[in-house]
Parts: sequence; C-alpha cells; structure tokens
Amino acid sequence: MAIYLLFSPTVLSYKRKYENSVLTDRLRLAKLQKITQAFEQDQVHLNSDHSLPKLAALTRLSEHHISEVINLELGMNFYELTNHYRVLAAKQHLKEAKNNGLSMEQLAYQLGYKSKSTFYKAFKKAEGITPRQYQKRQ
Repeated sequence: MAIYLLFSPTVLSYKRKYENSVLTDRLRLAKLQKITQAFEQDQVHLNSDHSLPKLAALTRLSEHHISEVINLELGMNFYELTNHYRVLAAKQHLKEAKNNGLSMEQLAYQLGYKSKSTFYKAFKKAEGITPRQYQKRQ
C-alpha cells in the first residue's frame, strides 16, 4: 500500500500542492502521530461537531499543517479521514452487538454523523455495502 500511495494521482497532486512546505518529513511524522492520537485515543471523530478547527485546537497544530500532513502522509483529506475512523467504529459496533437495541439512525448519531443517510453513504463508499448488509453478514 505504501508504494501505491507514493505514486497515486491524489498523493502526487498533494505533493505538488505542498512542494514549498516548511515541514520536514520528520516534523510531518511527529504531527501525524498527534493527529492519529486524537482520532484513536481521544476519538474526536465521534463528536457530531468534529471539525478541522476543533482538531487544530485539541492538537495545538495549525489547520494548514493538519491538512498537509493528512494529505501527504495518508493520501486523503480531513473529511475522508474522519469518515474512515467512523466507519471503523461502525464496523466494530456492528460486529460486537448484532442487536443491542440501537437503530441504524441511533448508531449514526452515536458515531458522529448528523443523519442516517450520510452514515449510509460513507459506509457504502468505504465498504461497498450498506451497514445493514454488513450487519447481516456478521
């Protein structure tokens, strides 16, 4: 996957966008660690009001640097990263609790989505099937 990311059109366009960046590889990786921690430990993506400015305040990184790091190191944008972590959380939830009484709409809100349709769209884009179909396969 790392080789693909180096040569993917998305990453190449990001590399051109940030070719005059002051961030060294080492600094970008250090900032990526802070961003990853915010998602994996603090689970910022589960807040419905999660935003780039709020992530910047939490991590004490500039919005521009956060975008640059996510773009260059992960080959995606802030919203794609947010949805990635939300879909991972959804999959975990759907695996662990086939029927815990939550509707898909309630699950969507619990995961930080503002609507069931947005949740379904993000999940289907990532997994190729709807959350309900995923749940039935578990």
